[in-house]
Amino acid sequence: MAKMNDAFNIVDKGTYYEIDVNQKPVTRCMIDNAFTIDVSEMKFILAISFEGKFTYIIDTNTERSLEYRLEAGVTPESLCPALSVLHKRIELITVLKIGEVTVRFTDGSLLWATSTPEYESWNITGAGDLKIFCLPGGNLAVWLPKTDP
Repeated sequence: MAKMNDAFNIVDKGTYYEIDVNQKPVTRCMIDNAFTIDVSEMKFILAISFEGKFTYIIDTNTERSLEYRLEAGVTPESLCPALSVLHKRIELITVLKIGEVTVRFTDGSLLWATSTPEYESWNITGAGDLKIFCLPGGNLAVWLPKTDP
């Protein structure tokens, strides 16, 4: 297990990583050639960028869930539904080693993306040199922070 600090923990579960951010909220959404959410608090910074197609599902805990299939880099206004994650608290981030990422929020909504054959479809960067990039085809490039002694 890589324990960064009191802000979040990364656990290698074999076929996937779990990143626990202690239910910290999304503090910024940014739209440019990607859709990026930031979680920041004092020295703690974590950014998750979706650089292509991704899915936003609202209210996964009920039969009234809404699913938006979005694509970064097309038109900024098409990403408006995803802006509602601002200030939502992140329950858990799951990174499958086959190139999928899920950001699950405490209200039951989630962001999800998978790999593409053409480009790096998503990435996670953070304090302590944390870097996880989904490479074309689904392989991951992973730099984990050093573990505490």
